[in-house]
Amino acid sequence: MNKNVFITGTAQGIGRAIAIRFAQAGARVTGMDVDSKLNAETAGLAGDRFVALEGDVSSAADVTACVTLCGPVDILVNNAATVAGDGLLHEVTEEAWDRVSSVCLKSIFLCTKAVLPGMMERRSGVILSLGSINALTGLHLAAYTAAKGGVLSLTRLLAQQYGGVQVVGIDYWGKDWEYSKKVCEKNAQAANVENRVHFQKGDAAALDFANDTFDGAISHLTFHEVKSVADKKLVLQAAL
Repeated sequence: MNKNVFITGTAQGIGRAIAIRFAQAGARVTGMDVDSKLNAETAGLAGDRFVALEGDVSSAADVTACVTLCGPVDILVNNAATVAGDGLLHEVTEEAWDRVSSVCLKSIFLCTKAVLPGMMERRSGVILSLGSINALTGLHLAAYTAAKGGVLSLTRLLAQQYGGVQVVGIDYWGKDWEYSKKVCEKNAQAANVENRVHFQKGDAAALDFANDTFDGAISHLTFHEVKSVADKKLVLQAAL
C-alpha cells in the first residue's frame, strides 16, 4: 500500500489500532497526538513505518507543522477526541465544553483544511472522519454529542463540495466497551442500543451493521475484543 497516511489521536485506543493496521498494510503513517509518551508506545507497536509527532489538534500552528512534516497526505484520518469534563449539560463547564468541541470538531476543520489543497491539486485523496453513534441518537455527554453531530454534517457537506476527494464518515458504538458500559449505567436508552457501525459516504444512504452481520462480513473479531472499527478493516476498505 504505497500511501502517505496522517492520523490524529494515535496515542491509544482506536487511533493506535488504525495506525498499526495501516502500517501493517505497508503505508507510511504519521500519527499526531498531544501525549508524546503514549504515542511513542504506538510507534513501538506499529514499527518503522510509523512516525510519532507531538501536537495539539486544536492548534492551527501544531496541525500545520505536523502535516508539513508528514508530506503530501493521501489519506487523512480524523480520529482525535476527548470527553474530559463532559456529562449532563448543566454540569459541563465552559472550559470543558470548549476543549471537547475543539478536539472533536475544530480539529477536523484544521486538519482537513491543511490537507485539502494538495488533494485538490492531485484530484485524489481520502478524508476519513470518525464520528459517534451519539450523533444519531441521544445517549449521554452533551459537548461530545454536539461536536459529533457537527462531524456528521460537515462530512456530508465536504463530500458534496470537493470532487475527486473521497470523504467518508463512520459513526460507531460498541456496547461492550468500558466507556459504553459506564454510559449504559447512567442512561437506560443506551443499554438498548446494540453494537453497530453507521458508515456514510457523503449524502449517500448509510449502511447499518448489526454486530454479528458486520463481524461476519468484515472480520472474525468482535467489538469488545478489538475496541476499534479500524481493526475490522473497514478503514482500509474505505481508503483503498
